[in-house]
Formats: sequence, C-alpha cells, structure tokens
Amino acid sequence: MEFKKQLENEAHWAHVFSPANFPHKTIKPGSHYKTLPGWFPSSKSVNGLMRTSQPLMHDLFIHLDTNPEVVAIAEFPEEAEYWTIATNGEPNLRTHFPAAAVKTRTGRVVVFDVEPVYVQEERGWLPRRTADLKAHCAGLGAHYHLLDERTIHLRPVFDNLRLMWLHKRVEAQHPEIDVIAQRIADAALPLRIGDLMRRVTPNAFFGQWEGETTATMIPEVNPIFTAVMQLAMAGRVEVDLNRPFSQWTVVRHPSHALAGRRARTAAA
Repeated sequence: MEFKKQLENEAHWAHVFSPANFPHKTIKPGSHYKTLPGWFPSSKSVNGLMRTSQPLMHDLFIHLDTNPEVVAIAEFPEEAEYWTIATNGEPNLRTHFPAAAVKTRTGRVVVFDVEPVYVQEERGWLPRRTADLKAHCAGLGAHYHLLDERTIHLRPVFDNLRLMWLHKRVEAQHPEIDVIAQRIADAALPLRIGDLMRRVTPNAFFGQWEGETTATMIPEVNPIFTAVMQLAMAGRVEVDLNRPFSQWTVVRHPSHALAGRRARTAAA
C-alpha cells in the first residue's frame, strides 16, 4: 500500500473512532422492530452506550467488550459506499451501514456485520455483498467479516464470556477488588481459581443489613472470581474459554508476559 493511501486510511479510521463520529444508522427508542433492538454499555465506545439492532449484535458486543485486544468499538460506524456488479453486468454504487467496527491494540481495524443463518439462507445476494464489502474494507486497510450465531454463540465460549462480562469493572465496585486483582497478578501462576480463593485475601465480602447487629457473608459475590474475570478482560491473565468456568479453571500469566519474564531472567 502506498504511503499516501495508508495515511488516508489511518485518518479515516481515526475519525470513525473519535468523538466527532456518530452512529450512521438511527434506531429510535420505542420504535417497533422485528429484530428487537436494544442498548449495550461499554467503556470501549466513545459514547459509553451503543445501540444494537438485534440480540445477535448485542451478543457480538459481549465478545468484543471482553476481548483485551479490542480497544475501541463503534456501532454503525459509517455509511459505506461500495461498487458491485448489477445483474445486467453494469457497475453499480451501493451503500451499506455495517453493524460495528473495532480497533485493536496493534491498530488493526475489523468491520463486522451480523445476520442469523436463516436470514442468510433467504437472501441469496448476501455472498455477493459480503465479497464486495471485503474488497471495500481492504481498500481502507481493514478486514470485514459477516458473522452468525454459529460463531457468536459457540459453547461454552459464549457462556464463559457472558459470565465474564457480568463481572466487568464498574465505578461503584468495592475498592478491595483492585487490591485482590493485583495480588493475583503478582502470584506465582498458574493456579486454579479454587486455589486462589484459598490463598488470596480478602476472599469474601460481608454486609450488615439494617436491624442486624453483626455482618454476614454475601454468598452471591466472590471477589476472587470477579478479580480474575476483570484481569482476563484486561489481558493481564489468561483463562481457558473452551471449558465452563469453575473452581478448576486454571489462571495463567499471559503468554507475552511470560516471554518478557524469560527475557529479563536470561539478561540477568
């Protein structure tokens, strides 16, 4: 790719992920849609809250919001104009609003659309549009993917990510969770979550309700598990997503961190 074109592409995506951009598809609150639109909160969005056109788009955002490699998400990021060949053989300029675009730690940009399998089977023109959008995004230095429930809802990965997302960091969370997270990150990993629950303190939260004279443990909340989930979402530890989370789930240092530790040890 020539240098001038590369600079133009970088400027294009810098605008897409900036506060100056806006969702290019509007779904008005209270509107009646067959696809059940909704909202998705994320600190990776410049607005903090993203509109979803259907539940499958919401579930895609769970993947993206829990992925430590993804640093920015934009919903309906642009009105893409792309060329296609009409049925009469003539070139035709069309427009499309992709569901989302993401930027990774390395600066890579990926554009996504989501459509259920049955919709794709009904729309025979989708493979042609997908190929056209792949070419369009490639011209902008990005990648394009059309996803469906076969990849988004892959079990047990999706169940794990959904559970992980429920433990995402919030402003009002107990400050001890950050302390616990640092102790886990500093621990001699790998260790099972159950081992961490026995070794790292505090490993339980207590609450005193109105009218009670003593504090009691809150069994619905385990700060160790929450801290592990938040560390995984930040890329500070790794957990196996291919098996359901349990006390037997092994927590490891990230592979890139281990490589750095080995290099420092060798240098010493």
